[in-house]
Amino acid sequence: MNPHKPIEQQPKNEYLTSFLKGLKVVAYIGGDTSRTGQKREFIVNGLSEPADRHTFRMDLPNGGHKMITVAEYFQKVKNVRLQYPRLNCVWVGPKDKNIYYPMELLEVAYGHARNKQLNDKQLSTMVKQAATPPDERKRKIEEVIKDMNYTGNKDFKQFGLEISDKFFAVQAKVLPAPQLETGDPRVTTPRNGAWNAQKLLKAETLQRWGFIVIEPSSRFPPDYGGIIAMIKSCGIQMGMTVTEPVVKHFNLQIKDLKNMLFKCLDEQVKFLFIVVSTRGKDYYHKVKQMAERDVGILTQCIKEFTAEKRMNPQTVRNILLKVNSKLMGINQALDNRSMPACLKQGRVMVVGADVTHPSPEQSATPSIAAVTASIDPRCFIYNIALSIQTPKKEMIVEFEDMMVEHLTLYRQRNGALPTKVFVFRDGVSEGQFAQVMNSELLAVHQAYQRLAGTAAKPEVLFLLVQKRHHTRLFFENNPRNVEPGTVVDRDIVHATELDFYLVSHQAIKGTARPTRYHAVCNDGGLKHDEVEQLTYYLCHLYSRCMRSVSYPTPTYYAHLACLRARSLTYEEKFDNAGLEKAPKRLRVLDKMLQYSRMFFV
Repeated sequence: MNPHKPIEQQPKNEYLTSFLKGLKVVAYIGGDTSRTGQKREFIVNGLSEPADRHTFRMDLPNGGHKMITVAEYFQKVKNVRLQYPRLNCVWVGPKDKNIYYPMELLEVAYGHARNKQLNDKQLSTMVKQAATPPDERKRKIEEVIKDMNYTGNKDFKQFGLEISDKFFAVQAKVLPAPQLETGDPRVTTPRNGAWNAQKLLKAETLQRWGFIVIEPSSRFPPDYGGIIAMIKSCGIQMGMTVTEPVVKHFNLQIKDLKNMLFKCLDEQVKFLFIVVSTRGKDYYHKVKQMAERDVGILTQCIKEFTAEKRMNPQTVRNILLKVNSKLMGINQALDNRSMPACLKQGRVMVVGADVTHPSPEQSATPSIAAVTASIDPRCFIYNIALSIQTPKKEMIVEFEDMMVEHLTLYRQRNGALPTKVFVFRDGVSEGQFAQVMNSELLAVHQAYQRLAGTAAKPEVLFLLVQKRHHTRLFFENNPRNVEPGTVVDRDIVHATELDFYLVSHQAIKGTARPTRYHAVCNDGGLKHDEVEQLTYYLCHLYSRCMRSVSYPTPTYYAHLACLRARSLTYEEKFDNAGLEKAPKRLRVLDKMLQYSRMFFV
């Protein structure tokens, strides 16, 4: 950035403004530019006017006062001539005080923890740095335990407490992978959590579609004609019928997007690929808001970087997996021979639930709750319900109404209500188990009774899904990660309740983290082995890849639904006090839902 101009006059200034809020900085008292004098730490509240324009009232020795700029004050009183008087001052300290410092006289405090949301590049770097192979992770744990020297702790000895420095040995079992029905081959069995199907089970037709590029930032844009040809050829290989696009626009301004979407709708365009420029950080959110809340048209966004650097047949195939799902196609399903008994009997609804909370600096942003529910016998097509509720509230307040919506739709599509409801609830800590029992489990029964009568009672399996724990599983003498399907359901779990750890995926980077499942309700009395098998098999029905994922598909979709809700409400202001009394439901246009329930994948 140019230090001779105010921040607000410079491009992408919102990134710096966002970065500064909450940052810990060091101010050298009295403007001591030698950095040797007294120093004081402050938290940044935001920016104010530039130092040569920001005025305040200064008291004079004779009892009078006069207005003076910050730049004049530092030059006359502190004998510090500012190099960059046109740069904004920084508002620091308590919010009820007006303490303003020129930017050049502040330093970022050393070792300041960054608790804000990371951008894509930072996130990618962090994941690479934090990923530790299992043999190295195991060695580090052993070193830490050894350094703690628990055996030599006199307080431990006084209480007769001993902590072993060895890993706890536990028996595990490996569940066989399910057989999956796909287009070609007809039946495939995953190996190491992955499979390769040439064709989709039920491939939809991609017709009346378009390809739009929003404000390309590259001086040498990629060959968009080649990308369109690749979409057509890969789609046909996967069993989809793909026609020629009816709309092509390779340089559309974001301000013209809504008009273009309405024009496409008038011309009966049903699906749009949209390449989103890196020029604006909120372009993706704007595309989704316009398409799903204002116009009502299905879209598949592609990052400009992906279009430029990574567009190859494999990338296109991955994108088309999402496209087929959005068109209400079926990519893969459990083969009848692999169907768990509880699913084979039919009339089952599989439900996923999650709540996402704002990052620490977004104190005014609400939490978003999402509940997804399968509406087809093969548990591949899902409906979503979204609710905006008061920040940091973990219980889903509108659970009952959301379940009524899902059950009503299920009955419309299948002719009857489900007799079994299997709920996978993400993001609940152990201290909240009782709250879930008293709130959300009760909501499931009440929703069912609203539609089927007060005497009706479905078989409910309510499993809590936990990823945030410190349990890791290692082979005794093997540097590899444990295999997908590894289950531990003894010794380190609850003594009497249904409780188990499952590694359902192949960890490509780092050490595999098992997912913990704890049942707070099992009305149907399903056997533990059957619940473990059901959970593992549901990890193979995720539409976006040909791999088993780390937790069940309905829960994954609930997480995706929360992310979509964040985009749909981006920069929208909410009254948190009002949300406390009445949470607000979030809906897309009905015409979107009539065409596709899977728009969110």
